[in-house]
Formats: sequence, structure tokens, C-alpha cells
Amino acid sequence: MMQIVSRRLKAILSSGLTPRKLLVTLCIGAALGLLPIVWGTTILCAVAAYVLRLNQVVLQSVNYLLYPLQLALIIPFCRLGARLFPWGPPFPAEILTYVLHGRGSGMINLFAWATLKAVAAWLMTVPPSALVLYQLFSMMIRDKGPESESAQH
Repeated sequence: MMQIVSRRLKAILSSGLTPRKLLVTLCIGAALGLLPIVWGTTILCAVAAYVLRLNQVVLQSVNYLLYPLQLALIIPFCRLGARLFPWGPPFPAEILTYVLHGRGSGMINLFAWATLKAVAAWLMTVPPSALVLYQLFSMMIRDKGPESESAQH
């Protein structure tokens, strides 16, 4: 029974994935998984997987595995965004705890500004880093085309 489940899981995870496609899936999943919008990464990953024809299971798995890191990076992204974009109302870190605990009902505008700045900071740091990592790892792997795979069988 375990062997059947193991084989099926392996087939689902590797279906249609070349090493290069797996690398793209991992890089996009990691980048989107770190986006400082807690409510939106699952939807964005689903859209990205559909549009780019990536493996949905792998992409969402990476997204969910990075959830603790995503939460840990929200305040650093907010602070970086506030430094890079000093306009708008200031956003002290203590206010985030009030909002997260439901005590900051009048702070939607402030929270929206902080989210916008955090996403801008993410845009300036994470996608370029993911692109660099993709380039580095793609030099290490050898993508087998359909010709070389059929020659082996």
C-alpha cells in the first residue's frame, strides 16, 4: 500500500517536470511565498501555475513551506519599505501587533500604506534574488530535452 501511494505521489510531483521547469517552479514558489501579503500568496501561486503551466502541487508546497518565513519577514519588509519610500504615514512595529490581535480597527489606512511599502520592498529584493538564484542553479543542471530522453529508452 505504501509503495502505491509513494509511486503515485512521485508521479504527481514529477509529472511534466524537466529539471529546468522544476527550477522555475521552485524559484517562483519561493518568491511568491515570501510576498508580504498573507492572504494572497495561495491565489497568486494558483494563477502563476495555471498561466505558466507549472506543477501546482510543487508550487503550492513551496509556498506553504515558506509561510513561517513569510510571517517573520513582514515587519522587515515594512521597515525596508518605510526607509525606501518615506512618504505616507509612519508605521511603527507595535501597531502591527494591535492590528493582528484585532485591536486596531481604525488603522486600515495605515495598514494599507505599510502593505504597499512592504510589497514595493519585496519587489525590489525578492524577484531579483530569485532571478539570480535561477541563473546560478540553471548553470548547475543539465536540462534533458525530449530527444535525449527518448534516446535513453
